[in-house]
Amino acid sequence: MGISRGNMLYTLYKKDLKASRFELLLIVGIILAVNLYIFYKTTTGWPLQAGFVMNVGGTITIFIAIFIKAFITVRNEWKENTVYLMMSLPVSGRMIFLSKMLSLLTQWIALEALLGLSAFLFLRGMMTPDSWGKLAEIPFEFKIEVVKLGFLIFLGATQALILAFFSSVVGKLFKKFSGLITFGTFIAGSILTSKVSDIIINAVSRYHLEDLGNSQINFSNGTAWVTIFPNNIYIALTVVLIGVSAALFFGTAAIYDRKVEL
Repeated sequence: MGISRGNMLYTLYKKDLKASRFELLLIVGIILAVNLYIFYKTTTGWPLQAGFVMNVGGTITIFIAIFIKAFITVRNEWKENTVYLMMSLPVSGRMIFLSKMLSLLTQWIALEALLGLSAFLFLRGMMTPDSWGKLAEIPFEFKIEVVKLGFLIFLGATQALILAFFSSVVGKLFKKFSGLITFGTFIAGSILTSKVSDIIINAVSRYHLEDLGNSQINFSNGTAWVTIFPNNIYIALTVVLIGVSAALFFGTAAIYDRKVEL
């Protein structure tokens, strides 16, 4: 009895995660060590804001590291000749890249969650009971907009990772100037996807992205400003991000399956 696609995907996913286990644990250790050091320094006079800022800044650094790793992952497939082994297995390019994509997303989410928790703990220490009470009174409408924005950021980050995979595979089609072609493909792909997204969004919505403004939300202890996405803009952005990501993903898998000479 053959192995199901789900089991094969899970096996590949575990393999990719296991290959990154050491560096993942190393980064976790560094994050914990730095936070413990800053926490210790706060007992000797450092402001708690230092820990909060460090963790918030770390979220950007982590994504950049994961983004770069997407390029390195494909390069190592060819450098270490594991591409030959993978293509000799009864798996498709879609499954191979899906497992790698899920592995990178898992690492990114896990590290961002750790940094987010650390930032929250420092923020909680900075706040008085009164200011904490003000946060609890933030309107539900504001919270929904934050969740929507976070989801769009996640989709955008996922698209960037898939484009990195796509660019790397295109670059590997050429023996000379592979790195330059990879870089050029990524820049061209970024510009093209941005233009296509803008055209589609403008076609399905009477709003333009530059027309979105900040709306003021009042609550008992103050006011908050939030960018309100009209539903048609939000839906259009979501559909475009998912659609472009899917096209890039299947394009990457197709090149991996048919165009790479083994």
